Amino acid sequence: MSLTVFYPAFAEENVASNEEIILPVSSPQKVLNRYQTNFDYHHDRGLYISAMLGPQWNHSIDKPHVKSIRFGGKFSLGWFVADGCSLHGSVWGNFLEAASLVAGGPGVAFLFDSANMSLDFSLGIGKVFNAFKSDDINDFSESVLAAHVSVGKFWWLSGKSSLGLVLSSGVHGMSLATGTINSVGWNAGLGLAFLFG
Repeated sequence: MSLTVFYPAFAEENVASNEEIILPVSSPQKVLNRYQTNFDYHHDRGLYISAMLGPQWNHSIDKPHVKSIRFGGKFSLGWFVADGCSLHGSVWGNFLEAASLVAGGPGVAFLFDSANMSLDFSLGIGKVFNAFKSDDINDFSESVLAAHVSVGKFWWLSGKSSLGLVLSSGVHGMSLATGTINSVGWNAGLGLAFLFG
């Protein structure tokens, strides 16, 4: 009698557990579905850390007028104030011999569990300056307003950490010293990113 009662339950549990195992011989649809659900991990309350670095198109439109493919990055540290929403402080920048940028300020990040994607925005104060000095590069330094926005796609490494690719863009302008638009520039790039939270 006991065998007839417990055997169906044991069989159902065994089938369910087998469905959760991804093997090399598993069907493509099964593998795809598993990775689309991202192992059922979630971006919830707690510490938020994000770091990104990669090649960028850096373009100083005016004062000075220079442009080239170089690199840029961003680091953010904050706290989840709600599921999928983090407030953070960020430092970001880009390198260009005649007009590099280093900026910092507050920001907000939205993270979407089902697709494991992120949307990040920061606004702050930065400094534009020449990283090198030569006959072709003028020596200058200017404090400006700066903004940075990015969209990222991540893949889970564990229940709290992810690795992904981030498409980002930033602008800077408005001189804090004069209150006018002086040194102006923008950038766009694709970087490798690490996310904790």
